[in-house]
Order: sequence, then C-alpha cells, then structure tokens
Amino acid sequence: MKYSFIMGIDAAAGKFDYHLMDRQETEICFDEVQLAGLNVQAWFSQLCQTVDCPVDGVLVCIENTGVYSIGVAYELHLAGVAVWLEDAFQIKQSSGRVNSKTDRLDAMRIARYGLRNHTDYQAFVADAKIVINLKSLNQQRGRLLKAKNQLANAIGEERRYVPTDLRPTDDYYADTEDVLNRITQAIKAIEAKVAKLIRQDARCKRMNEVLTSLPGIGPVTALKLMLKTNLFARGFDHRRIASYLGIAPHQRQSGKRLNEKPRTRKNVDKACKASLYMGMLRHVNSDNRIGHYYRRKIAEGKHHNSAINAVSNIILETACACLRKDELYVEKFAKNLQTS
Repeated sequence: MKYSFIMGIDAAAGKFDYHLMDRQETEICFDEVQLAGLNVQAWFSQLCQTVDCPVDGVLVCIENTGVYSIGVAYELHLAGVAVWLEDAFQIKQSSGRVNSKTDRLDAMRIARYGLRNHTDYQAFVADAKIVINLKSLNQQRGRLLKAKNQLANAIGEERRYVPTDLRPTDDYYADTEDVLNRITQAIKAIEAKVAKLIRQDARCKRMNEVLTSLPGIGPVTALKLMLKTNLFARGFDHRRIASYLGIAPHQRQSGKRLNEKPRTRKNVDKACKASLYMGMLRHVNSDNRIGHYYRRKIAEGKHHNSAINAVSNIILETACACLRKDELYVEKFAKNLQTS
C-alpha cells in the first residue's frame, strides 16, 4: 500500500468530522472541525506536522454528501493531498450492520472503508465549471417545478371537487396564481440561461445537438444525461450508462429460484430515468424507430413498462454511437415498415 495513513471525513453543514488511522487500523486522532473561517489547507498541513506524517503519505477518503463535501475535497486537492470522494451508498452498503450512528462513528467507518478498499481508490477530479453551473441551474429548475406543481394541483383540486356554493371566489386564488406566474417566468429565465451556457461551450453545444437529434430526447433529457454522466467523461459504453441510469435489467436468481425476472436497479436518479421514460412514452404511437420497436415488443408479449425500458436502452445505445462518431441521428426507417 502506497499510503501510511488513512483519513475518513464525514462532511456536514458548516463542519466536518475526521478520523485518522494507520495501516493497522490503529487510531491516531479524531475531532470535529468547524468550517467557519477555516483554511483547510493550513489545517491539514498543521495536523500532519502534529502526528508526524508526510502530506503525501495520507489518503483522505470523503463521503460524497454533495455541496457539503465538495468544498473540503477541492481545498485538499489543491494542497496536493490524495483525495478519494466516494459514493455515500457504496460506503453504507459495505459497512455491514450499524447500531449507533454519529458523525464521529461515520468518519471512523469511512476511514476503515478507505483502508480496506484502497485498491479501488480513484483520484478526485473537480467537475468543470460549466458542469457545476448547469447542475445548479438544473436543480433550481427542479425545485421551482415541484413548487409550481404543488400549488397548481392544490388549486385545481379545490376547483374540481368543492361545490361552487362552498368554494371561495376566484379572487381568493389571486395571490397564489400570481406566485405561479412568477415561478413560470423564473423557470423560463433559468431555461434561457441553460441554453446560453450550452451555446457558449463548444463541447456541450455539440453534445446537445447530437442528443436532441434523436427521437424521445429533448433539451431537458439531453441536459440530464450530460450532467448525470459528467459530459460522458467515462466514455460511451451504453451498457454501463444504462445500468447507472437504472434502465438495464439485471439477472436475479438464488438457489432454486431460477425463474426470477430480471429487474432494474432502484437506487438511481429517478428524475433522469423518468425524463427518459416520458420521452419514450411520447413516441410509442409514432411511425419512427421508437414506435416500431415498442409495438414489436408488445406483440411479443412484453409488459408496457418492459417495452418502454427496452426502447430506452435502444435509444441510449444509438445516442452513444452517435456521440462516439460525432454524427447527428438520421431516421432510416421506411414509412411502411412492418412491426412484426
């Protein structure tokens, strides 16, 4: 093992807990650190001097908690520290049964995970600034859409089911409708900013053009695919991406249970999966590749959701091929193509 010490960091709002151990799992030190006014690089350098270990001899494993962990990981990365930003679900699944849960214990479990799985270490690489900006705008858009749907549905349910004699007059809804209009304007403004950012970056612009040339993939789905794969940073292997998105069925069998149907993963980004699903759903009756393939699967006896999932995999495979070749998609199916 290259590193003499392993540090586990559990980051939270305004603070983080760390646990430092050596290769024999001997505890060196642990503490809670407040981030307010903290110079992370100077703190880490001072800590290494205190415990008498070189900076390049420590592997820092950080549980990926989104905005809380990215700052600490980035600062340590700039200081030349070996930083491993690991998926929180991966750490949780490998921890076995857990009775007590505190930030200090979590930091210790993260350190143990880093020690026992150091061969899987992947160096931290910060996302490009445009990816971070697009992620922020996409998240803002999602929150606004959720708020808009909640407000609009509440008003719609009242108007639909409450008798007219008992229902408030329309002026009672004026304030809420004003908020809905402002939310709609804010969503349009965010979408305009997203489009502008994509146009300013040549790589994002070309990826967006290729993806949106395929049936069933609009600007929103294309954006989600680009962000979820970090601009396809790990290549265009459609099988790996399909598994990552949760649309690839995986075999399930144990002992005598040999007829278990393959199922997709559940712990995935459901927003991205749903966006792709809805894109395919809009074309099931179309006279294009999606429509023909969907109807063929239904004729074979497939369930509706299974057929949609199969179509999603075909379109994703085609998208990866188009991106690999840097070519726009061209529909080659004849109008009179038979479905069986």
